[in-house]
Amino acid sequence: MLEMLTAPHTARVFLDGPTQARIQIQDEMAERNLILNGDKLWFYDSEENSAVHSVIKSADGVPADLPGVQTPDQLATLLLEKADPTTEVSVGPDRMVAGRAAYQLIMTPRSNETLVGSITVDVDAETGLPLAVSVAASSGTTPAFSAAYTEISFEAPAPEIFDFTPPAGATITEAPEHGEYREHDDKRDHSDGKPEATDESTEPTVTGTGWGTVVEFSAGDFPTGDPELTGMIDQLSTPVDGGRLMQTRLLNVLLTDDGRVLVGSVPADRLQAVADDE
Repeated sequence: MLEMLTAPHTARVFLDGPTQARIQIQDEMAERNLILNGDKLWFYDSEENSAVHSVIKSADGVPADLPGVQTPDQLATLLLEKADPTTEVSVGPDRMVAGRAAYQLIMTPRSNETLVGSITVDVDAETGLPLAVSVAASSGTTPAFSAAYTEISFEAPAPEIFDFTPPAGATITEAPEHGEYREHDDKRDHSDGKPEATDESTEPTVTGTGWGTVVEFSAGDFPTGDPELTGMIDQLSTPVDGGRLMQTRLLNVLLTDDGRVLVGSVPADRLQAVADDE
């Protein structure tokens, strides 16, 4: 997880409708593949020669809640949908992206209570497809995050792209059907296929609006008892009054000693102020 969050990556993405996709994350001398073909889902790591297989559980044949790599156009669509009166939208200069003529949409927050300086989306002049998105922090002009197509084709991929058979000698793990709730240590009968709500899990509390929004969760919504997660939090965070703080150029996370988690693209002092007001 740390490697995926802190290092640049190149991926080849093949899409043909909602039930066929292949994502190839290219590593040095190795490759990781996520392949969806109908109701079959595979993940293969060539370095480990290991594969995980699962089956998509969906009544209408369309994958439900399938996680995956967000492509530049998906990210841009998500960000553009969030534009509101607290955002200034302007048009930047034309440029070439993935060998195609594109124009720029620039979104700038009208607030000084955010870590986000601006968001730039490069849009294909012919098709209207977003080709690149970059987010600059308020602390500088260099993008803190960016995703872009380096090459793109609008032709349907060959059908065999989505076929996958594990290589000889590969270690194969059968995972639960995707979208299906599986009981672990909980022995209750969940007749509707979903876990019962507990008193520890509550709806998040939202403070503020627009770019200054802070979302607060209870400790019951996070697997804080997971040793691996706890170790990662300790590695990425620093002690502050009343808890621990994880800081990035675009997002801050405050974990309070009394079991709350506050998240926002806001300065750390705003998170602490919101926590102290509770």
